[in-house]
Amino acid sequence: MPTAQDSAQSAPQAPSKNIRQNVRKKRTAVSCDRCKTRKTKCVEPVPGPCQYCASINAPCKTDLNRRKKRPYYHVSEEEYRCMTEILRHYLPDLQFNLPSLKALCQRLESLSGSSAAGIPEDHDTPETPAEEEEEEEEAEEAEDGGPTVAAKGNEESPTIQEIQALQEQLGCLMIDSRGNYRTYHNILSTAYTN
Repeated sequence: MPTAQDSAQSAPQAPSKNIRQNVRKKRTAVSCDRCKTRKTKCVEPVPGPCQYCASINAPCKTDLNRRKKRPYYHVSEEEYRCMTEILRHYLPDLQFNLPSLKALCQRLESLSGSSAAGIPEDHDTPETPAEEEEEEEEAEEAEDGGPTVAAKGNEESPTIQEIQALQEQLGCLMIDSRGNYRTYHNILSTAYTN
């Protein structure tokens, strides 16, 4: 059972614990190079050598230029959403997980010079809404005995090739998420190839 003496002893200890918890440990703004490589706390590097460097009689240096800087990647949520919508439009059957996207990137790299620039072979999607309408018209004309699909396809090939050539030379102008105009080169090259 607690006695009056025990409660008297516990009372002074309680405030000291609270004081210790409220006092934050000082954090070193920048550690010296030696402590950074050892991944240890650098104690008092500012007025002179830190405790570790002083204990081994080594110079205590901090070279911020030598340290590896992490790259800064900025893709806004709107840009990410738009890119995902574009991919879903041209590749609706593709699952958007890391392994399938990496496989698609490898395929694009291997097919960079061929005419099937990245669209899967089992995927038969028209490149533009106008081409979708033309394919429907071609199907109707083929049933009616009209011009053949091959003859009509040859007429349009130079137009698509001209568009591709212009796009490769000039790029395309788009508005980014901040409302600034940006020139993108070869962004739509997969849109006009089959």
